[in-house]
Amino acid sequence: MKYLSALFLLFSLSLSPFLTAQRLVCDTLHISLMDVAAGDTSFADLKYQLHVRMNLSVENNDSDTLVLKNNVKISQGLEPKNLQAFCVDSDGTERHLQTQVKSLPAALPMMEDQELIIILPDQKCTDLVVGYDVIGTGFFFSRFADNYPNVLTYYPREEYIYPMNIQIKETRIHVPGSFIFFADREMCFDSRIGQVNLTCFNSAAFTKEDKQSGKAMISVYIPDTLSSEMKYQEKLNIFYSYLSNLSDFYPSPRNLNMLMINWRDDDARQAFGVSFRSHSVVDINLTAEGMLHEMIHQSFPVYVKSPSKGEFLIKESLIEWLTMYITNQTESIKTDIKPAGGQNLFDAVVNNNETRSLIYQYGPALLQQMAANGNEKQMAGAIISFLSDKDAQLTDYTEFINHLSRYFPQTAIKELDTKVRGI
Repeated sequence: MKYLSALFLLFSLSLSPFLTAQRLVCDTLHISLMDVAAGDTSFADLKYQLHVRMNLSVENNDSDTLVLKNNVKISQGLEPKNLQAFCVDSDGTERHLQTQVKSLPAALPMMEDQELIIILPDQKCTDLVVGYDVIGTGFFFSRFADNYPNVLTYYPREEYIYPMNIQIKETRIHVPGSFIFFADREMCFDSRIGQVNLTCFNSAAFTKEDKQSGKAMISVYIPDTLSSEMKYQEKLNIFYSYLSNLSDFYPSPRNLNMLMINWRDDDARQAFGVSFRSHSVVDINLTAEGMLHEMIHQSFPVYVKSPSKGEFLIKESLIEWLTMYITNQTESIKTDIKPAGGQNLFDAVVNNNETRSLIYQYGPALLQQMAANGNEKQMAGAIISFLSDKDAQLTDYTEFINHLSRYFPQTAIKELDTKVRGI
């Protein structure tokens, strides 16, 4: 399991669009977490599999073959199995269709695509039910693998267990009785699929703590083995006070969720977190400030085209500065920091160890320079109003720079823009 986990993280990649002759619409996508079927895999520690079922509508059906393209990470015998497809006629009759799963060759492991091939008998076959089982998915081997089998996650930015680039109208998630899931649909701005982010966890392994903090109602799920340790409760109490301060910016009450797990790089002394509209997942050792950072993401989700110029100032630097402001730590921001190695924030295209200082230190330093001389409240108002205005909308760096004109003079905005661009 750990070998597969390492491979998955090593070879995660961006996916290319897939075009078909027909236009496909998925009326309902069902993703079910199920016990693994006996004999389906030789990996003894695999406890679960996913079942994907789709109700598809085929428009412009001018071909006798329908090809769906997936990117299930671990192929080589663990690609989608038991593919079945039915044509549903206007009278409700189901016709079983011929199918085939074809793995496409790739230069490196875990970069394989798969074609799900369905033979269409006639042009009347426009309403289909397609289903298959998936084992070789990052849902079981991904970034949270140290928490398997109690925490399982799926992010389509890393793979596709359902076909790429089809419109999905409705998503339904099915999990065993002891499991809880959070599912979020990423925004769809270019006629492509609204991607599904999914986190499932076994509630029997966690203690739930509900807390009202100002206008924020949060449910925190703590591993049972740690829930009674005083240091975690002390950290949570500090976090709750920060969250209450954040909630002062809410236009209305919010319901939040946070799952605490083992997710860190001990060698680099880094604890990680990630947030979506419905939930956040954080390492148990993440600081109270880091937890607040993730709550800002969850409370004010922002969608920025990627890659795009200045995207990480919007995605992360704004959030980090706001975290420091809410926790009364802006005085600790080192405003004299310089980007290393000729880097500039405007051209940053990845968020990793090499750009971490640029995004989380230099970016907030530029904002703090602009907020000096008693303008911190204005900067906080500018950031919050921008995130609120762009809720559930696609935005970019230029829109933020234009937004600042409501709060700051053009000379100050020009100075910030010049430094972000590294001019």
